[in-house]
Amino acid sequence: VMLYDDEQGDCITPEDVFERLEADLEVATAVIWIGISFEQSASTEYFRRVRYLMSTMGRLDQVTQVIINPSDEAYFNVVSSMSKKEDVRVLDVRGTSDDVLPRMVQHLHRTLGTKPDPAYSRAAAEAAAAAAAQQQQASEEAARAAEAAAAAAAAAPRRGRLS
Repeated sequence: VMLYDDEQGDCITPEDVFERLEADLEVATAVIWIGISFEQSASTEYFRRVRYLMSTMGRLDQVTQVIINPSDEAYFNVVSSMSKKEDVRVLDVRGTSDDVLPRMVQHLHRTLGTKPDPAYSRAAAEAAAAAAAQQQQASEEAARAAEAAAAAAAAAPRRGRLS
């Protein structure tokens, strides 16, 4: 987790974040960027820095950078900000973290032949149900608003002369 240089940034991002990042990249198979739009220069700079570190380690072809974002603009923003696009493995995953991460974990467990922690499975199911309920509620509210707007337009009095 990386934040900009603000007062809360030190609470989450340690001072030695880039040293830790370099150590992680020596063994990583993927770098996952979740919900980053890459509209700000700082986020594209982080992406370029990861790319540079992987390049100096000779691992560009071994590490996939995964961009998880519901918008197609995030992928476009980051790809258009770099040179030698063919050297970098980038996977564009369109979706929210609520949708993608539980599926990713399930896939990893199937691939590795492991079983998820029951507490995690329960929490993931609850989070997915809450996200689905929230999405359903938003859809229902939008439908009610559209109906109200249509009813208001239909009930508008007409002005004119009666004959």
